[in-house]
Amino acid sequence: MSNTPQRAVNGETVVLVHGLWMYSWAMSPLSLRLQQMGFRTHKFSYPSVRKDLEANGRQLAAYVQGLDCERVHLVGHSLGGLVIRAMLGTHSGLPDGRVVTLGTPHLASRPGDVMMSHKIGQQIVGASIRDLTDGTVHSWQVPEGREIGVIAGTMPVGLGQLVTRFREPNDGMVSLSESKLPGCTEYLVMQVSHTALVLSPAVAERIASFLTCGRFTGERAEAV
Repeated sequence: MSNTPQRAVNGETVVLVHGLWMYSWAMSPLSLRLQQMGFRTHKFSYPSVRKDLEANGRQLAAYVQGLDCERVHLVGHSLGGLVIRAMLGTHSGLPDGRVVTLGTPHLASRPGDVMMSHKIGQQIVGASIRDLTDGTVHSWQVPEGREIGVIAGTMPVGLGQLVTRFREPNDGMVSLSESKLPGCTEYLVMQVSHTALVLSPAVAERIASFLTCGRFTGERAEAV
């Protein structure tokens, strides 16, 4: 990929959606980097433990529609990517725009399964993770015509290592096989940890590339 960051077209709008146990401030480093590349960013916050994915998806839909923009891009980190999928899979009449998910467990979550097997763990991870482990997320199809780029990491540093042992490449929370979204436009693997997906300048450049032109330009990305 070129060392020159992709510039947004006419200052396009991007909504950033954080992950489990986080708040909107967690997306501030990525927000700043995208602003420097010409995007207008908004950080969406939601109760990641108290409410389930569909409830948070409804809240996100209201937030996005309230921006009153014809085109709104979406970037979700970890659980945030599932909140975006819940919104896209259950709501119509949303603004056009591309989507990028970062370290999102689209198909399953080994750490989530372990936590949900214990009563205390269920209280810690909450209703949204239940929607993932019970298969609810599989009912949400990628809307036709919606371009979605998926970035996954392979540096195994994260809290998931404390609750389970991964048997394949992972970012410390999510393994590669769990991160693949059937029907996505492109799938890109980078040597970063789960947390670094929102901190890395290189990841920010790849996000900007996909939001601008629908491709992870210059990278060995693949369709799933």
